[in-house]
Amino acid sequence: MDDSALRLGFVTSRSAFTERGRLLADAGFARLVHALREGVETLTLAYSAAPRRQPLHDHVLGAETYAVALPWTPSLASGVWRVRAASAAIREVERRAQVVIVQLPFATFPALFHARTPRVYHVCSDIARIARTSPAYAGATRGLAVTAGSITHAAHRYLTSRARTRTVTNGHELYQRLKQPPGSSVVSASLFSREVGSVTRRRPPDAPFRVLFVGYLRPEKNFAVLFRAFTRLIADVPNAELYVVGAEAPLDRGSSRLVLELLKPIRERVTFTGHLAFGPDLFQCYADADVLALPSSSEGTPRVLMEARAFGCPVIASDVGGIPTSISDGHDGLLAPPDDAAAWHRALVAVAKDAELRRVLVEHGIATARRHSIEAMAEHLLAEARRAREER
Repeated sequence: MDDSALRLGFVTSRSAFTERGRLLADAGFARLVHALREGVETLTLAYSAAPRRQPLHDHVLGAETYAVALPWTPSLASGVWRVRAASAAIREVERRAQVVIVQLPFATFPALFHARTPRVYHVCSDIARIARTSPAYAGATRGLAVTAGSITHAAHRYLTSRARTRTVTNGHELYQRLKQPPGSSVVSASLFSREVGSVTRRRPPDAPFRVLFVGYLRPEKNFAVLFRAFTRLIADVPNAELYVVGAEAPLDRGSSRLVLELLKPIRERVTFTGHLAFGPDLFQCYADADVLALPSSSEGTPRVLMEARAFGCPVIASDVGGIPTSISDGHDGLLAPPDDAAAWHRALVAVAKDAELRRVLVEHGIATARRHSIEAMAEHLLAEARRAREER
């Protein structure tokens, strides 16, 4: 059967906003839709309709994509009451598609139980592990979060075990957690292959050693570990500075008292850029940094790790979740225990002082980014969709 003739459906809880006749979404979402659309005959999209435009809604979804609005479900709890509306939208996608890719987690997951066409489940994160490891939950809240996470994981296990179903997970660890259903694992990406290496460093070689963090300021990002490690780093690298992309000073209202206390003695060394739109300014941030640090307690395969390496920035990340699928320790990045500030300090010092290590990490990091473009990720999903279509 001709691959180009595939009529594909794509269902996701990720949000988009309609403004002046345009459908706006975040960069990773919009770029993946574009890359999928390039490889099929038709693409029918179901997305969560945001009630207002958010800062990350800065990319236009192509007009050639037929879109169906799902009810706005910002949380699993909100999805409980919207199953009927979500089911109707999914049936519309199935009516137009031969195979449907569904991204999990999906807030109204009971709406997924009655599949009428072959499915590919793209499991992006491990909700159960996030609930268990995130410092955001304590006491009774922690118990509720762990219970909800366990229910969600059980639902994912059920959905990915059904007939005419393939599964793609972000990282091999999550694939194993799902008991290795028919399918494979993948590394998340957001850059087109032509963009890798397209922006180069502007700062002089003798500029202060810059540590970069890029991402949402959720508790599982482990800011306390990063601040402790950076405080120690200053003793070894006196000119070190920390750039935080994605937050305004002094962090946000959800920041813990501990994080704010740890920030005080290093505040003059820390620059908060706020949100930077995905594009040239963000790419230049990567190119001008000396290392990207991501000390998360729970992750899939964060796109920022691939983005940083694409522009010649070495990366250090926690040895958790799907990150070891993205990083080969000592080859194209460094891995460190998520809660060990001393280990993070040693890794930062190594990148700052070992020129040969930096050269190896940069060279191999760029090669890894070239292999894991958004086109490669889309093709991986489409290959599984073709297999699902052919299964009986």
